[in-house]
This record gives sequence, C-alpha cells and structure tokens, in this order.
Amino acid sequence: MYRHFFMLVLLAISTQTAAFAPLSLQIQTITTANWHIDGIQLSFNEARQLQLTIRQIRLPKPFDELTLVNIRCAKFSWQGQTISCTQGRASVHSARWQSPSAQFFVEIHPQHSRISLSHLRLAGGDVALTLNAQGPQWQLSLSATGLDTVLMQKLAGGAVMPTSAGHSDVKLLASGNGAQLEKFSLTASAHNISAQSPDGRYACENMTLTMLVNGQYRNTRWHWQNQTTVTEGSLYLEPLFLAAQGRGLSLAAAGVWDPRLKTVAIPLFTYQDQALTLSGDALVDGKQTLKLANAHVALQSNDLRQSTERYLQPFLTATAEDGISFGGRLNAQFSIANNALQTVTAIPTQVLINDSAGRFQLLGGQGVIHWSADEKFAIPSKFAWQHLQLYQIPVDSAELVFLTRAHQVKLVQPARLPVFGGQLAVKRFAWQSKAGQESAFYFVGDMQALSLSRISRALHWTPLAGTLSGTIPSVAYRHNTLHLGGALTVKVFTGEVSLTDLQASDLFGAAPQFSGDIAINKLDLAQLTSTFAFGNMTGQLSGYVRDLVMSDWQPVSFEAWLGTPKGDNSRHRISQKAVKNIASIGGGGATDILSRSFLNLFASFGYDQIGLGCVLLNGVCQLSGVSATPEGYAIITGGGLPRINVIGYNPRVDWQVLLERLNRISTSDNPQIK
Repeated sequence: MYRHFFMLVLLAISTQTAAFAPLSLQIQTITTANWHIDGIQLSFNEARQLQLTIRQIRLPKPFDELTLVNIRCAKFSWQGQTISCTQGRASVHSARWQSPSAQFFVEIHPQHSRISLSHLRLAGGDVALTLNAQGPQWQLSLSATGLDTVLMQKLAGGAVMPTSAGHSDVKLLASGNGAQLEKFSLTASAHNISAQSPDGRYACENMTLTMLVNGQYRNTRWHWQNQTTVTEGSLYLEPLFLAAQGRGLSLAAAGVWDPRLKTVAIPLFTYQDQALTLSGDALVDGKQTLKLANAHVALQSNDLRQSTERYLQPFLTATAEDGISFGGRLNAQFSIANNALQTVTAIPTQVLINDSAGRFQLLGGQGVIHWSADEKFAIPSKFAWQHLQLYQIPVDSAELVFLTRAHQVKLVQPARLPVFGGQLAVKRFAWQSKAGQESAFYFVGDMQALSLSRISRALHWTPLAGTLSGTIPSVAYRHNTLHLGGALTVKVFTGEVSLTDLQASDLFGAAPQFSGDIAINKLDLAQLTSTFAFGNMTGQLSGYVRDLVMSDWQPVSFEAWLGTPKGDNSRHRISQKAVKNIASIGGGGATDILSRSFLNLFASFGYDQIGLGCVLLNGVCQLSGVSATPEGYAIITGGGLPRINVIGYNPRVDWQVLLERLNRISTSDNPQIK
C-alpha cells in the first residue's frame, strides 16, 4: 500500500508547472490484508499544503463492525515510509450507530499503525479511543464517560433487563492478535441505575456499582478476575430483596473459562454484605444445560437475624414456616455436586429461634451439625439449648446427639428432656422424609414424674395435682398414619390409664381421623376429684372407652364405662355437690328416704357403687348405670349412713346436650338437678 502511495505522489509532484497550480490525485481503493481504504484524495492547496481526504476506512478484525467515514486531514505528512494525519476529523459508523464528527489522528507505517479518536459522541457520553497495530498484534485503549444506559441499551438492540435510568463510565485496555482477543482490563462504574425485567422477577433501583474485570487468553482458555461492588441502591432477585446498606454488596471471583469444554472453573469467589460472607470454589458445566458440577462453600454470619431476614425469610413467605425469626451466629461449610447438596457442616452459636404463631421457641442454641447425602455417613451431630418451647410444652436445658444423613435423622444415644418438673426419656427416635413421599418417624420413650400441676397450668386446664409417669411404646408414623405398637401406659392418681390400638391418619390435614381403646384402672377418686370443682369423692374408679372413633378431633362413636371396680374395699363417700353434678349428667334426681330438702342437711353421703356408661352412635348417647330400675337406671347406689341413690331417667341423650351438661358442671358452682 505504501509503495503505491509513494509512486503516485511522485507522479503528482513531477507534473507541477513552474507557476504552482492546485493539484489533486484520486485513488479509488487501496486494500491490504488488514485494512480497506476507499475514496482517497491527495491534493496540494493554493498554500502548497498537502491535504488528504478519505471516504472510509474499514478496520481489520475484530474491529470490522466499525467503519471510519468522512475522514479529513487538515495536516498531512509523509516522511520516509510513515504517513500521518493530524488535526483530522472523522465519523464512526456501525450497524446500529453513527457518530458525529470527532477529532482524528492516524499514523500508518509498514510495521506499525496507530489510530486515535477523541471527543467521540456516543449515547450522550464522550468517548476517546486509541488503536495501535504492529503487524497482526494490536492494542486498544478506550475511555468513555457519561454514557446514558438507556441509549446504550437501544444501541445494543435491547437487553434482558431493560433500564429506565442511569449513566456509566468505562475504561478498557485490550490487546490481541488478528481476530483473537488475548488480554483485556475493563473498569466500569454505573450510577443511579434503575431497571426491571419484563416478567418482574429481577430489578434494581437507584443502584450505583463499580466493576473491574481482567481477562487473559492462554492455551485456548480464558483466565479472568472480577471485582464488583454495589455501594448504593437496591437489587431484587426473586424472591430476594438486597439493599446496599453499611459496607454494601461485593462479589470477587477468579476463574478459567474453557470454550472447548464449555466449563468455568472458579478456584476462588467471595460474596460479602453486612450480614454474611460466602466464599469458596466452584466448577460450572455448560455442555448441555447449565449446572453446578461441584462447589465448596463456606458461610459466616455474625448476625443471623439480618442474614435470615434477607436470604431465608423471603422463601418462607406464605408457607407454614412464615413468621419464624432467627438470631445468633453461624459458621457453615457446604459441598455441592451436579446441582445437589452433598455435605453440610454447621456450627451455630447463641442461636435464638422464635415463631410469631407461638408454635416454637428456642433460646441459647449451640452445637455442631454434620449432614451427608451418603446413606452410610456416620459422623454424629450435637445440639444443645438453654430453653425450648413447643407450643405450651416447655423443655429445659438439654442436649441431643443424633445422626443426619440422606433423608434421615436418627437419635444415636438416649436423651433425657426436662419437662414439667420431670423427665421425658427418648430412647429411640428416627425420622425420614424423601421428595414426593410422606414423612415417617419412629419413637420409643417413657415419662417420669411429670407434674400434673405444671401440665394443667401450661395447657390452661382445671388445676390438677400429682405426677404423671408411664411408658411410651413404639410410635410409628408412615403413609400419613400414626400407629401405636403395644400399650401407652400412664401412671396417674395412683392408678393407670392405658391406650391401645391407637391409629391416627391425616393428622395435619383438614379432618384428622383417630381411633383406639382406652383402659382406666383404679384411679384414686379423692386425688382426682380434689382438683376439680365437680365435688369430692373417695373410692376408686375404673372403666374403658372401646372402639373410639374421632373425626376432626370430635367423637363419632364409642362404648364407654366408668364406675367402681370390683373388690374395691376403700371408703366410699360422696359430697353433696358431687351428688348434684352426677344427677345432672343423667338427668335424674336423688331419691330413697331422703327428700330434696332433707338432702341439704348433709355434707356427704355413703355409697356402695357408682357407674355410668355411654354408647355413642349417630350423635346420640345411650346411657346406662350400675343397674336398671323401674324408673330408669341407677347411677349411684347407697351404702352406709346417710346413704343416697341417684337415678337417671333419660337413657337417650343427644351428644351435644350431654356436652353442654358437662360444661355447666365445670363452669358453675351451683348446678341444677333436672
């Protein structure tokens, strides 16, 4: 190309006349391996100055999308093999953009070339660039300030997340060989950026960020580093809302992109905000679908309240766990393979968990928790607390040692939980839950000296006295059904209550179903009745509830009996108040030799037997007593002096009516005998 220029200029000079006249030379096209120059005009003006105009210069790859047009060199020189154009003007064209005229400088030499543009107008901003080429090697320097992000988006032909406001500054240093970019360093800052994706799942508002990206192409792979910091504004990534508060949000990463394998290896990344820090390494595989082939992540949070409010609670909204809040500290490590969690090691300290619905509360939690997807994993976990509240059940300080693996949690050593002044001994416990399947658990334990006084206060029952002890046989829950293996036996009021054949289904559904049998053996009536407003009695009480069926916790059918057990030789006395309450249950009255007026003269009476039965079916209770009488059935038969009989006259009672009578007994000190 330069040889052609040289010969043409010599020809032009040799044809000048003695009296100088303006001379011009036009060349249609000059093409080299890397450059394409059209419409060249070289001329001497009247001041004997050499001028150069060029219609367009098409740049080599990778800049071939840009074309320099309307080039005018006010000052043109040619020294040796070097042609230079200073104080020039040029415009830039591309497929999407055309700039007004900018300051232009070019220097062309067989071994090296240089092009500079300054005060180039682009998207409302000012751009300056310099391109140096030496053979196929080239270096690019670009600086842009005040770029309007909305206009830049239009020039780029749209964006995944359209912007509505903001401006940016950019600095770029790049170098390469021919069409191959080999190295670059990009520094960018964006201010007051607001944008939103069309589906509303991603957005940012008034966001200010800085970004530094370096890349180098070596051995067919890209080695890169990135540092991005958001200092102001907010970012929404459904369902997360991240606000740049305090020290802002920052992400630093370094990695290798292999275009042939379509993988990104990230040996180091760090994400930080005021609530937590995430760091680790990862390998991203993009051969077929984008997946996280493997990763190791370390998490540190010195403020679980902030970190869970920001990163956990948005996922709990509108779920059963909505309203649960956390506090304390957490250090954890995770490993991931093929988009699936593989291992977890978590160290929580000073943990606080609170449920606004009142279902759960934990104070002073700490421990070490290990989990693995490997079903043969055998490293145990420990977790302790100072106080635990499950609904109305308080559990004092305790520690659990358990195993978590795959879809299972299993107790590895018996635990003793301080509850209601006694202990709940958990001998065996296992829980399992797989995706797409109902959860299942297994439990064996016993109760030791639980205070009935504390239980009744916690559950807002009528105050009870004494303690509660008993064995809890195997309890299993699977296929949405709870099964009791053996008998659940509770020692209370110096007697026993046993629950057998228990079965419950749809416990967490709209209408739970329950069935089972209850056996009551020799409860002490003095202890039992002393805790109620029912009235005092002495003696023993036995009975049963057979074939009990409940739906939505309401009885549907059963056969029940409560009465004096055979062979009860204890003293049998009943207070006047208890007589009236029992009479009101059966709809009967006190008869025999005592009249209603005479009844009021005695505080208590002797009795021989007490008994009341009910067979519930279709909402009606068929009542029965100790024995049949011409008037109905005997609920109490007299014994000793003074003695009294209570007769029930209505053998069929609507279940709801019977419940109302029992409710009046528990809420009134003056029940009426009907």
